[in-house]
Amino acid sequence: MSASYALAVYLFAPLAIIVPLTVSSAVGAHTIVGERERGSGEFLSHSPATERQIYLGKLMASLIPGYFTAAMGFLLYSLVVNLIVGPKLGGWFFPTTNWWILMCWVLPPFIALALAVILAISARVSSAAAAQQASALATLPLIVIAYGVSSGTLFRGAGSAFVIGGLAWCGAIFALWRASKAVSRERLLGMGAA
Repeated sequence: MSASYALAVYLFAPLAIIVPLTVSSAVGAHTIVGERERGSGEFLSHSPATERQIYLGKLMASLIPGYFTAAMGFLLYSLVVNLIVGPKLGGWFFPTTNWWILMCWVLPPFIALALAVILAISARVSSAAAAQQASALATLPLIVIAYGVSSGTLFRGAGSAFVIGGLAWCGAIFALWRASKAVSRERLLGMGAA
């Protein structure tokens, strides 16, 4: 019984961060450089939208699939865990308090932080393949950190989870603000990609 509980609650926790992060990074890597490759960057650069609005649109287009994947994955994982492991442990027990904290407080800033890096890279490179490779390199450290945070958070309790989540939110807000400066009309046209 304890092995089933440990597998369900502790060992699979990092997947809750890795899968949505992968989905968001795949979308984010193609957002800006994809506009240039498809030839639609010129239309977007001449639109009445401000550079900040363009950036926010690209950010939302990348965040929504990641957050949706996280929510649906969490729902399905909870259902599967409770149907398979729950009867062995005397009933429905999942999600635990720490999982709620992980999914609602720790995961969202990690996805936002990764996307800030990826959008900044996507605005600077000249091809979608280069953006995808660079985003993989940029998100790898975040995946390692997220893996450690998610499994460590669940073992140490809610206090450290709130601290880690708070630090991640501060980092994500700062990184998103800095990444917003990477989007410019020149880069959408392909003139400032270097």
